[in-house]
Amino acid sequence: MRKQLLSFLFALAVTVGVSVSAFGQFNGCPAGFCNQASAGGGGGGAATFTPGSSVAIKANGFTPGTVTFTGLNGGTNYPNGAVVLVGVIQDQNAATLTSPQIGGNASSIVTGSQDSSTKCTLYQATMSGSSADTFSFTNGAAINNVGAAAGYFTNLVSSTRDAAGNETFGNQADNQWLSAHPTGITVNSSGFGVAIVAKISGGAQPTAVTWTNTTSGSGDTFANLATQMTLSLAHTATAGGWDPQAAGVTNNMNFAACMSAATYH
Repeated sequence: MRKQLLSFLFALAVTVGVSVSAFGQFNGCPAGFCNQASAGGGGGGAATFTPGSSVAIKANGFTPGTVTFTGLNGGTNYPNGAVVLVGVIQDQNAATLTSPQIGGNASSIVTGSQDSSTKCTLYQATMSGSSADTFSFTNGAAINNVGAAAGYFTNLVSSTRDAAGNETFGNQADNQWLSAHPTGITVNSSGFGVAIVAKISGGAQPTAVTWTNTTSGSGDTFANLATQMTLSLAHTATAGGWDPQAAGVTNNMNFAACMSAATYH
């Protein structure tokens, strides 16, 4: 009798356990955990900005076809959902890049127009998956010398820029700055500002650019091309009015320097 009672209690315990397991799950989550948010909000968290790597400026020489930059992210694919920002300088007036793509994703202009009025332009694209470390455009026959620098955001509240600034300097000695100087453009709390400065010149190019009001005084990237062109990118993570300035890009009457910047959070 005692042996039969123990067998009955054991069977009852197994039955109850299976029932709790079956009814205590919803879409496969264990009982007591179904109403809890996943760690990191499903891949979320604080916004980040990862600056890219310095890549040589291209002497394209009006070669027809597609022009492709590789290595702007150090040779590593951009992660899914990343918002990538590419700063571009090229030396032909009234020539706008055709079909610009970042990692194979169509990109759009954030600030600038790549024509005679604004020589520094920022392009943006959101990665639709793990995307190749490339920036390309198709109208190489219209382009002589061209430079590019990049960085990417993750976990932004919005992929739409908060503010932007752009300036092409006709004849301004260092420092170079945005037209909003000295007030600058606004960086929101937990946000970032990214800027490029560039120079098109037939004279000697600088060997470095010195930034003010940015995370790194030497910038995140730097590249020059003989007597033709210089490009540097820098960023900030400090909230408030942002007035990026750059020295070492001394301008002259015949050749233009420029700066473009945008902020995100």
